[in-house]
Amino acid sequence: MGTLVENQGIAVAVYRGDDAYLHAAKIVKTVEGGAQSAASYSTPAVATTSTSGTVNANSTKDMLYLNTSGGTMQIKLDNNTDTSACKVMYSGQPVKVEVYRGNDEYLHAAKITWSEGTYSQASLDSNTVTVTGTAVEITKDYTLSLSTSGGTMKIRVDGNSNLGDEKAIFIGKVYNVTVARGTDEYLHVVSVSQ
Repeated sequence: MGTLVENQGIAVAVYRGDDAYLHAAKIVKTVEGGAQSAASYSTPAVATTSTSGTVNANSTKDMLYLNTSGGTMQIKLDNNTDTSACKVMYSGQPVKVEVYRGNDEYLHAAKITWSEGTYSQASLDSNTVTVTGTAVEITKDYTLSLSTSGGTMKIRVDGNSNLGDEKAIFIGKVYNVTVARGTDEYLHVVSVSQ
């Protein structure tokens, strides 16, 4: 664009950086006699990049609020988000997020990883039961504590757990959880809905 001049009309296309600040992707002069949108110009593609931080308690199945050293980032979770390495989220949980800029100008999560968490696979019984409860705790081996009307259940989340429309299980939220007994003698999450 060149030099910015005081009182000059401009349009700015922006994206949210991994430092939680907005960055200018493109600055253009507005056309005399009429406005011109920066969105009508192609902005440079922002490559997928990764950032680390901790999950903020305000996070939902559609929006991850990530506390970073530069501030709190808002990262959209959508059908393309890979949460296979982070099926449960809780406030203060350290995660690594691969992000990209979406067409809606928001950062979107491509993949979320919980490096401290590990889960094992087990063969499951064909008999299932569905329980309703509040997710209250998760351990590093992906054992979920679900508070139900009959007490607290310990249930394993594993690679086969189908989260359906949920991107992850969030601590403090109420879920309908279908469980089955695994060959490791733990109950395992078969599927989850809210």
